[in-house]
Amino acid sequence: MKPAAIRRRTAFRSSRPWILGALLLSTFPTTQSLAQVVNVVPLIGTNAACEGGGEDGARSDECPDAKLDVELRGALSWQTGNVKFLSANASTLIRQRVGRRTFILRNTNQFARGAGDPFLNRHITHLRHQVRLWTTPITWETYAQATFDRIWRLKLRMLIGGGPRWDVLRRDAVQLAVAASYMYEHQRLSRQEDVGDSGRVENNHRLSTYLTAAFDTGGLFRMVQTVYYQPRFDAWTDDFRVFSQTDLVVRASEQVALSLTFVVMYDSNPAETVLTTDTSLTSSIGYTF
Repeated sequence: MKPAAIRRRTAFRSSRPWILGALLLSTFPTTQSLAQVVNVVPLIGTNAACEGGGEDGARSDECPDAKLDVELRGALSWQTGNVKFLSANASTLIRQRVGRRTFILRNTNQFARGAGDPFLNRHITHLRHQVRLWTTPITWETYAQATFDRIWRLKLRMLIGGGPRWDVLRRDAVQLAVAASYMYEHQRLSRQEDVGDSGRVENNHRLSTYLTAAFDTGGLFRMVQTVYYQPRFDAWTDDFRVFSQTDLVVRASEQVALSLTFVVMYDSNPAETVLTTDTSLTSSIGYTF
């Protein structure tokens, strides 16, 4: 390792307690998050050679046979006095890699109650399977997702789909990938008085495309930008969704990371009483083992 890099790493280690203490103060959700179209999961790993193929063209026998990552992330806020407010945000991410295959399971739960009434109740479970096609930059993905969201009036949204992802650029510091897949959607809206679409059931076929880019400094800082575009096949201009998520991650240690996530979602055809655009800004702390 170069002397300059050693000095930077030593300085970072000595400042870890201060970084962790300062960022812990910002680990509570600052605005309500939204119902994700498809969860943004770590589709791009930090080990370009083992997980991507691409320019490095690593063979599966050059990497560990299996790798298991488990991440726990959460935030809790309780306020009393003039306003009684409770907010909780918890998520679990499990990723298992065996040779060219990767299995990802992500579960997210959000709850908020103010003035005695719950106004945010959201549960998302996402399962994804990836198979890298030998040493090529192509990975085949299949996924399934179940969502319940009170704000978006989703009694249930089931998604299932699959398609290829192309790793355009695959290096340790910079990564870029694009993907396209077919996605089947089954959706049930909650019942509400005086609303025309109360209890409506839909079965839709969509194209799900995304572009994701990541920048990694080698352990201290990581930034990931992902943009989804998901039109309905029979209504390209009338029913589509755009989803953007920006993640900034600062790693306080090998196990602890502080994250700031900004999300923007646009739905051209939402349920009645629901706005077309929603945004969220969430800070959290995660532990990986």
